[in-house]
Amino acid sequence: MDDFVQRFPKHLETNEIAFVSQDINSTERKSSCTFHTCVNVYHCGYNDETKISVYIYPIKEYVDDSRTPLTSQMSREFAEILQAIAESPFYTKDPETACMWKDGENHLLFNMLPGMSPNYSSVLEVDTGSAVIAGGGFSSLTYRQTFDISIPVFNPLVRSIVLPQKSYLERRKWLVVSSQMGLHEEYKTVLRKLQAQYPDNLLLLDHCPGDIKPWNYTLRCHDTTEYQYPEVLQDATFCLIIRGARLGSPVLGDALMAGCIPIIVADGYIMPFADELDWIRFFPYDEIETESILALDDDIVMLTPDELEFGYEVWREFPDRLVGFPSRLHLWDNVTQKWKYESEWTNEISMVLTGAAFYHKYFSYLYTNALPGNLKSWVDEHMNCEDIAMNFLIANVTGNAPIKVAPRKKFKCPQCTNTEMLSADVTHMVERSECINQFTAVYQSMPLRTIEFRADPVLYKDSFPPELKKFNDIGSL
Repeated sequence: MDDFVQRFPKHLETNEIAFVSQDINSTERKSSCTFHTCVNVYHCGYNDETKISVYIYPIKEYVDDSRTPLTSQMSREFAEILQAIAESPFYTKDPETACMWKDGENHLLFNMLPGMSPNYSSVLEVDTGSAVIAGGGFSSLTYRQTFDISIPVFNPLVRSIVLPQKSYLERRKWLVVSSQMGLHEEYKTVLRKLQAQYPDNLLLLDHCPGDIKPWNYTLRCHDTTEYQYPEVLQDATFCLIIRGARLGSPVLGDALMAGCIPIIVADGYIMPFADELDWIRFFPYDEIETESILALDDDIVMLTPDELEFGYEVWREFPDRLVGFPSRLHLWDNVTQKWKYESEWTNEISMVLTGAAFYHKYFSYLYTNALPGNLKSWVDEHMNCEDIAMNFLIANVTGNAPIKVAPRKKFKCPQCTNTEMLSADVTHMVERSECINQFTAVYQSMPLRTIEFRADPVLYKDSFPPELKKFNDIGSL
């Protein structure tokens, strides 16, 4: 533990050892928790100035029945969090005046380094009751929206390294760097082929020859050429981050520290602070050389290669349109005299969600530089509706409706019922409707166009031999 941790108030540090029985049976966590159902706001308010008081439990060492430690060394990031709370006006030494309650209500638990071998679960595998979890490596199936907090997975092995400042305007040697050690062999095979095709653009790093466990984490090699880590990340524009044993990777934090734009390949991964941060959507990067851009959210897992290829073929015929898969509709509400957002499956559409859609890269430039009024800052502030804003933009510029491709209407996990999202549906619809009315006010008109049209592959439903069809694997729902 470094000197920084020693700056804690002394009363937080104890020499107490807490025994945790290996036979303890933890109950299933409350997977349906939201802010409205599992936060007891009525128990807060002891502090007239801040309306909330926060108590920090004394720090203990937890061991099992054989006195084997169950907790690793405290991370610098966690120490900084505790110190910030202890020095804030919200902190209280008296648990009786804190905004916390029984059964874990109003508690915040940190899971800084999620999961252990062999399964590396993204859920904190103890009885957490109604507590909020701030954890790294949440998946879309374990993250409770409006309740849990997704945080970066910290990297204790580089915490003492301070990188020099480097402007993002400086030209960097590599377009993409892959720096993760111990990737699955299938991923390595693909990356080696890409590097053979683009040796001047892609740098593929791994363990150095002869390096044995414990690995030297500050050293990476390409063949026999050595590179210092994480310094090498500052020489790349993009950093490739592929899922390893854990869903979340500490390389993400290292890349951001180095000013390297992350390219994340991890289905279902909830990005850190995803409810608050807009992770670089629709930015017109100079490195994008193609005319077409495929915007694809990481939780869209049901699309097939045939559907994506057919979608691209449709876009080539209509490059001025937003061409994609999930569709929505805007309707006029005669009762409220306002527009409302409609997600029911109908034959009419006026929007295609950019969670799975093709569009021309020119619209990324317009979105970043030419949205009218305060529309972009409004979207950034509310962290919502950037896809609706893109639909407004394209419809206003072209005067055309988007195009829905193929009959599929469901795009996420087919066997999953995400009960954690059900209670947020009403709020979601209200927020999306508010976006439409706000955007209409900015444009001083309603640019969206309603259409009854869908593009399907020829013969995709007919009983012909597969070899006679170009696109066979087209979903029906």
